[in-house]
Amino acid sequence: MLGNVVSQIIRKGSCIDLSTKELDVRGFANYETQNIAVKAVMFITKAGIKICVDSNLKWVKQVIKYLYKKTRHRKICQAQAQGREISTNPASAIG
Repeated sequence: MLGNVVSQIIRKGSCIDLSTKELDVRGFANYETQNIAVKAVMFITKAGIKICVDSNLKWVKQVIKYLYKKTRHRKICQAQAQGREISTNPASAIG
């Protein structure tokens, strides 16, 4: 998933303007969602750079799913290493 950032404006952790181009998922470490002013997802790169994108784009939903699975797998491995059990049902982790 490659692309360029068209434009972004971030004010106090909120997205004001959005990038519309597909970006390289390998650079993302995490994401945040927002439902104010502009419905968006703020991807956070491994370098800590925040990039706002339209949450309705297909590729954005795919990246969110990828990052969710990646972080979920890491949490399960950590819990197992500590002898704890953790639910593997994604529905139990959402809201």
